[in-house]
Formats: sequence, C-alpha cells, structure tokens
Amino acid sequence: FPTRRSSDLNLIPFTWVISRVFNALIMMIGVSIFLIKGKQTVKSNFLTVISISAGFGYFSYLIIHFCATSQNLPQTMFPGAVLTRPWDIVPLILFIFNGWIFYLFHRKQKRLLSYALILSVVPQVVLESHMAFGSQELNDAHFNIAHFLKIVSYLVPFLGLCLDYIYTYQGERMMKFALDDNRKSMESIVENVGAGIITFSEDLIIKSYNSSAEKIFGYTAEEIINQSALKIIPEEDLVSEKVSIDRKSTRLNSSHTDI
Repeated sequence: FPTRRSSDLNLIPFTWVISRVFNALIMMIGVSIFLIKGKQTVKSNFLTVISISAGFGYFSYLIIHFCATSQNLPQTMFPGAVLTRPWDIVPLILFIFNGWIFYLFHRKQKRLLSYALILSVVPQVVLESHMAFGSQELNDAHFNIAHFLKIVSYLVPFLGLCLDYIYTYQGERMMKFALDDNRKSMESIVENVGAGIITFSEDLIIKSYNSSAEKIFGYTAEEIINQSALKIIPEEDLVSEKVSIDRKSTRLNSSHTDI
C-alpha cells in the first residue's frame, strides 16, 4: 500500500474533488452507453459493465496512488473568497449536465430508476454548491452538510433501482399468472367443445388433440400426438379449403366424420 505524504489540509479537499468528478463521470458514461446502445442482450450488457468497471477500477487505483504519495498537492481551498473551493465548480457543472442526460434517458425508458436518477441530481447540485461557495475549512457546517447530502444522493438511485427491480419482478409474475390462466381457460374450452380440434406443425406433426377428436378418429391423444397428421387426414384434404396448412390447425365437427 502507498504511504501517505500529503497533509490532510490539502489531501482531503483535493481527493474530495477528484472523487466527485469521478462519480459524475461514471454516472454520465454509464447512462450514456445505455442511452446510445438502447436495449441489448443480457450478455452484451454484462460484458460492457465488466469492461467499464475494470477500466474505472484501474484508473481509481492510479488516482489514489498519486494522491497518497504526492508531496505537493494543489491548493483547493481559498477561505474568504467568493469561490471558497473553485475546483468544486467542475463536478457542479458535470452534475448539472448529468441532469440533462438523465432526462433524455427518462424520455427513452420511463422507469422508476430513471425517475430516481433525475431526483439524485438535486442533492448532488446542492452539496457541490455548499462546497464551492460555502465551505471555508475542513469539517465546518457546509462541509458536513455536503457529506450528508452525498449519502442521500447515493441512496436515491439505489432505492430507485431496488423499487424498479421489485416492480418489474411483480409485473412479470402477474403476467405469468395471467398467461397461465388464459392457457388453462383455452385448454378447457378446446377440451370440452363439441367439435374435434387438432393442431399440427408445418411439417404436419400433430401437437394437440382434444377429446372430441378422439371420438371422431378413434385414437387417444397419447397415441396420436407427435404422429403425422396424414395418419388421420387424407393428404388431399390437407390442401383443400376445409383444412388450411397456413393456419396450422383444423377444426373438425363431430357431425362431419367423412373428412
């Protein structure tokens, strides 16, 4: 591990600015990638996140090593000036710009996460304003307020992400239940209808066969499913107007057993 050489008077304000710029850039680049690329496969998104994380991780190590081992870090605090911490103007501008990027992301994907990202800009801008225009020294009121707001600014998108996941998961569960109900309802209708109903694939392999069809053709579902439709329906009838291959299904009424 690197040995610290700079005093806290220069180290803490300088590393604060670097970390804030770093945080703003991570959010900017991350959201911009998904804004530009749009919806990709899970695999491509995962590889993108891993690659970017590795690059930022290595860059973070270089910054920490430089700050911890440098003997002469630049002065970032100017007590009594209008801009007490002028370096904090850089992350302030970046976070304001992020607000515009998050808005574009929200217009493209209206989700709880995009709402949370927009809301997180408010504490980010306020805390940077406290540091740039108010903080005169380490651990003063503006300094402590900014650190508290930094926690809030991290919690807002985190909560938005969690709620977005819960909402999406619940929506998928409800959709699955609805599809299951519809499937069971259709199966019940097909099974109990008076007409014989058969469905088959493009290569004429039977996929479903209801109880009325069993009475018409004399085969049980277990015997005929995954067999060729030619076993029960003449080939000339399969290309006739009565039975259309394009529709991949045939409805046979029990009163017309001559098909």
